[in-house]
Amino acid sequence: MVCLEPNPAFCELARRACRAYPAVEILPTSLEEWPVEADGFDAVLAATSFHWIPKEIGCSTAARALRAQGSLILLWNMELQPSSELHQCLSAVYQRHAPSLDRRDDRQTRLATLQALARRVEDSGLFGPLQSGHLESELSYSTEEYLSLLSTYSPYLKLEADSRRALFEGLGDRIERHFGGSLRLSLLSAFQMARKA
Repeated sequence: MVCLEPNPAFCELARRACRAYPAVEILPTSLEEWPVEADGFDAVLAATSFHWIPKEIGCSTAARALRAQGSLILLWNMELQPSSELHQCLSAVYQRHAPSLDRRDDRQTRLATLQALARRVEDSGLFGPLQSGHLESELSYSTEEYLSLLSTYSPYLKLEADSRRALFEGLGDRIERHFGGSLRLSLLSAFQMARKA
């Protein structure tokens, strides 16, 4: 198994976690920079990451790396979504500290996003029919867990430290006062798989 991880810190973390698996190689590079081993793999798997790869590179690189009838496997965890009630309660905090993040994707929007991601593979002409499926669930989070989760999302990472701190303090205060420090979030997970044509 060859794994690509462009973030040096994450690469080192993954290497430590996989020490017990000598057949796992973790390279500190991105798919765009990786010297493709043509026809070298039975599967290419990307977990909530394929959308970061430029359209003109992703499918063609995956197809080149795959042996005949090899599989492209895309796994997705869509961003966890608050209930409408929770979103309305937190909206004033977002408007004060980070208006661009004041959004909530409903179920149809998330499914449409998945369909758009599937079309990238289908439109490439490099793979056979796409198989896909999804699972919807609800997860419980404490205030601390929720704010920790938000801190992993790219738009939040891009905020200036002071803005992020003020936003999180405001969100935390609202969640504690209006929801008793516990909330339910909607999760949509999906898979998409296609064989090399």
